Amino acid sequence: MFLNGKAKEHRISQKTCERLREVMQRENYQPNINARAMAMKTTNLIGCVLRNDLEDSFWMEILSGLNEVLQSHNYHLVLTVSSGKPEEELNAFKFLRAKGVDAYVWVPVIGKVGAYNLNAIQKLTAGYPIITMTYLEENLSGVATDEEIGGKLVAECFSSNGHDKVAVIGGNQIFSRGFHFRHQLVLAGAKVNMFPNVKSYLPHIREYTAVFCFSDLLALELYKCCAAKGLKIPRDVSIIGYDNMSFTRLMNPELTTIHQQKHGLGQAGGKLILDLLADPSRRIRQIKLVPTLIERDSVQNIKTKKRKRRSA
Repeated sequence: MFLNGKAKEHRISQKTCERLREVMQRENYQPNINARAMAMKTTNLIGCVLRNDLEDSFWMEILSGLNEVLQSHNYHLVLTVSSGKPEEELNAFKFLRAKGVDAYVWVPVIGKVGAYNLNAIQKLTAGYPIITMTYLEENLSGVATDEEIGGKLVAECFSSNGHDKVAVIGGNQIFSRGFHFRHQLVLAGAKVNMFPNVKSYLPHIREYTAVFCFSDLLALELYKCCAAKGLKIPRDVSIIGYDNMSFTRLMNPELTTIHQQKHGLGQAGGKLILDLLADPSRRIRQIKLVPTLIERDSVQNIKTKKRKRRSA
């Protein structure tokens, strides 16, 4: 009863509990996890399936927040990575199911119409709590950044600084930040074109005064290309990234970017899982965290630049 955390319920004295802890510590006793799981019908394990490899610090901050909340309630993460491959994603869920995890945290592999393996994964996880993270899927609870607000913040920054010829680099149509960015600027009368990657944008680099990069990593790649072409940021082109990765403060000039609450995403996901474990019948909840614009030195106000030319 002591090992199962039910000492108080069965009136085992505090003194006896302390003596048992001393003996366990002295003898280096470790409970049999599998036996405990069978007896209590729980493993205190939470399975997590990531889409991207861990070398991206974006995920490390999210996992830190997630683990912080779960660990404080005696739950432990079992981490797997699909590397963006639908078949590996399914294998990861089968592995976690075999481990007997109590719930699932899922960062889905995304296709043109949503999560590739949605139907199969819903069957594999039937009867267990599951949430998505960084992406919201209809009929599943989840936590993500508000893409509409993020896209509009970038558009407003460029618009207020006089940019009306703007490019977007990268993006997946499932993530709507690009759509909302473009929609806002087009309504304001700006010319906006979208490019899948930096390479496809480079031949047109002098046609635009500003570029919205779908991630800070894309912005870093663009910085390198601009330097190779002898272009100065923001004199020749203004750039805004997305994510507020730690390296953005080391870029020259420091990158203006959208801050996602990465640690907060993890914490919110952890709390949502705990809520579902406490009451599996809870209604579907989708939480959107509000991003913010971090203004640094990579955006030039060309309104001011034009006024100076006219006065000269």
